[in-house]
Amino acid sequence: MKFPRLLSVVCSAAFGLAGLAMVAGPASAGTAWQSVFDLSDTSYTAREVRLGTSSDGSVVHALWKQYTGSRYQVQIRTSSDSGTSWDDAVELSDSGANSIDAHLATSADGSVVVAAWRYYDVSLRTWIATSATSTDQGASWSTPIDLSDSTTSVYNLGLVMSADGNTIAAHWRQEDASSGQNVARAIGSSDAGASWHSVVDLSDPSRDSSAPDMAIAAEAGAMYAIWPHTDSSAQDVIQFSSSTDGGQNWSTTTDLSSPSSQARTAEVATNADGSVVTGTWIRSDGTDNLVQARSSSDAGGSWTDDGGSDPAHDLSASGYDSADPRVVVSAEGVLQHIFWREEQSSARILHQATTDDAGVTWSSERELSDSDASATAHQIAQSDEGTQLSVIWVNTPDEGYATVKVRDTSDAGETWSTTTAELSDSTETSDDPILVSSSTGSVLHAAWEFQRDGKRVVQVTSGIYAEPAQAPTAVTAIPGVEQVSLSWTEPASDGGSDITGYRVQVNTGSDWTTVVDNTDSASTSYVVTGLSSATNYRFRVAAVNGVSTSENSDPTAAVTPLAVIPPDSGDGSEGGSGSNPGVDNGTGGSDGSGSGSGADSGMDPSETASKPAKLEKLKVKSKKNKRTNKTSYKIKFNRPVNYESAEISSYQWRIKVKKDSRNAKKKKWSAWSKWTSISAESMNGSKKLKSKIKKIKKLRKASSGTKIKLQASAVNEVGSGTKAKTTFRARG
Repeated sequence: MKFPRLLSVVCSAAFGLAGLAMVAGPASAGTAWQSVFDLSDTSYTAREVRLGTSSDGSVVHALWKQYTGSRYQVQIRTSSDSGTSWDDAVELSDSGANSIDAHLATSADGSVVVAAWRYYDVSLRTWIATSATSTDQGASWSTPIDLSDSTTSVYNLGLVMSADGNTIAAHWRQEDASSGQNVARAIGSSDAGASWHSVVDLSDPSRDSSAPDMAIAAEAGAMYAIWPHTDSSAQDVIQFSSSTDGGQNWSTTTDLSSPSSQARTAEVATNADGSVVTGTWIRSDGTDNLVQARSSSDAGGSWTDDGGSDPAHDLSASGYDSADPRVVVSAEGVLQHIFWREEQSSARILHQATTDDAGVTWSSERELSDSDASATAHQIAQSDEGTQLSVIWVNTPDEGYATVKVRDTSDAGETWSTTTAELSDSTETSDDPILVSSSTGSVLHAAWEFQRDGKRVVQVTSGIYAEPAQAPTAVTAIPGVEQVSLSWTEPASDGGSDITGYRVQVNTGSDWTTVVDNTDSASTSYVVTGLSSATNYRFRVAAVNGVSTSENSDPTAAVTPLAVIPPDSGDGSEGGSGSNPGVDNGTGGSDGSGSGSGADSGMDPSETASKPAKLEKLKVKSKKNKRTNKTSYKIKFNRPVNYESAEISSYQWRIKVKKDSRNAKKKKWSAWSKWTSISAESMNGSKKLKSKIKKIKKLRKASSGTKIKLQASAVNEVGSGTKAKTTFRARG
C-alpha cells in the first residue's frame, strides 16, 4: 500500500494527465499522511477513541464513546483498505445504559475483534465491565457478556489479545466487597471471547492496590500483569504476576520496586514468545519523581538488578519530575524502548531511553519534543524488530491551540525525523491521540479528538513511513525553439512512497536555480520554456515522493535553445530564406522554399528540414474507473513517418471545451489552453506516461457529453508542424 494515491491516465505515444500535488520537504525519511477524516458523527460529542489493526495494516478498527444527548454509547467503524474508506458505524452498547471507557483488541489478521467497556447499572448503582466479540472483521457482533460482578464498580478497564485472537484477557481495579480495599483483578478467555474463565484477584484484597496494566505474548498467549500495591509499611510497591493458561491461574506475586520509596503508574510489555518481560513505573526519591525499569529474560522468573540498594534502573535524571512512562519490547525482546514526559521549567518534554541487551543496560535519555511547548498524552507504535518507531503526542504551545504531532525513527531512536508532522488542525484544540502500526512499522494509523463547534469529533488519518526516493538517472536535454525538452529515467527505488512529481533545476553559470519545485506528475519528462537562444543551459532533476525530495541527478550537458524562425518572406529571386535559415545563394523557387546550393552554409540542402510531418489518426479514448467513478483520457496518434530529414524533439497539445449555456444553441467554445509539451524521447517504446493537463478542471467539471477539442503537433529544430485536430466528448 502506498500513499498518496495518484489519479492518472495511461498514454501511448502521446500525452497523459495526473492530479495530486505534493509539496517537497527536506531530503529525510518520514511518514506521508493522508487527509484527515471525521470518523464520528459531527452532530454529537465523541471521546476516548481506540484503534486496532491487522499485522499488515490493511484492516483497521476504531472504537469510541459518543454522547447522544442523554448518555454515552460505544460505537465502532472498520476499514478494510488501510484507512482509505470506512464502513458505517455499529453501535455495540445498550442504548438504554450509559457506556464509557471502551477498549479494543484485534487479531493479527484483523478478523477477530473484541471490545470491552463499562456500563452503568442504574438499579444497582454500579459500573460493570462487559464485552462483545466479532469473528468476521466487525461485520457482526455477539451479544455483550458481563465480565465483572455487580457488587461494586469497576474502574481502569483494559484489554489484551494474542495474535491468533483466541487468548484474551481483561483487567481492572475494583473495590473488594468484604475488605473495602481496591483490588487488581483479571479475567481470561481461551476461545476468542465466546466464554470467559472466573475473575481472579491479582493483588491481596486485604490491602489497597491501584490500576493494573497487562501484556500478552502475541505468539504464546502468556499473560503478564503489573500494578502498584500498598504493603504493610504503607509504601506503594510495584508487583508482578503471570499466567500461562489463559488467565485461569496466576503466579505468586513478585515485588519489582524497592519498598523504601513510593512507586506508582506502572506499565508492562513483553516480546512475541513471552520470554522477555519489562516493567516501568514512577518512583519518588523524596523530592522528584523518577522513571524506573526492570526486565526479565525468563518470563518473570528473575529480574535485572542495578546492583544498589534499589534493584531498579533509573532512566530519568534527578532534579526533574517525570511522569507517564510507556514501554515497548521488540518481537525478539533484545531491543526495548521507554518513553516518558519530563517537567523542565514551564515545558513538558518527551524523553526516550533504549536498551539493546534486554534491559541490562540503558542508553542516556534523549529529548524528542519541542522545548518551548508542553508534550502530553504520548503513545508509541513500533515494528516487530523495534527499529521502526513512531511517537504521537499532544503539543501545547505557550500561545495557540493544542495539536497532535508525530515523529519517526528507523534506527531504534538513534536519529529521529528532522521535521515533526502536525496531524491535526491548529485552529482548535486536539486531545487524546492514539497510534498503531503494522508489524513492519511502515503503515501507521492515528486518531484523536478534535474540538469543533463546542463538540468533540473523532478524527483519523493513515500514513506510510518512507525514505526519500533515489535520484533520477539518464537525464537528457533536447533543444527546441526557445525551449528545452527534458527526459529522464525514473528512480530505481521510490523509497516506499509513490513518486508524485519531480523538481527541475537549471544552471547558466555557477549557481543552480529551481525551475519548478514539483511538476505534480509522475511523467519522466518536462519542457522548460521561455529560454534564450544566446544562453547555454544545464539541467538536473530530483524526485518527490510522499515524504521528501531525493538527491539531484547528474547534470545534463550544456545545451543552447534554437532561435525563433521568422515568417517566410522570400520572393524566389535569390532563393529566399523561406524556412531554411543559413541556406544562401540558392536558385530559389517561387514559393520561397529554396533549393540553393548552400555553398556558404556548410550543409547539404537534403539534410535541412522544411517542417515536421503532420500527426496521423489523432484520437482520444476515455475510460471510467468503476471503483473511483473518475474518468481518464488516453490520447493516441500515429508517429510521423516522414521526419523531413530532422528528428522530432517533442510533441505539443492543447484543449478547449464547449461552455455550458442555458440556451443550448448558443453554446460557445472556451479559449484554448496553453500548449503542453512532452519530449519525443520520453515516449520511446511502450512506456506509460503520466503528466498533468493544466485545464484538467474543465474536464472534471464538464458534464457527460460536453464537446472537447484537442490540437496536437510535432516539433523539430525548425519549429511546430501542421496541427492535427480531433473532437471528443466528456464522460462526466
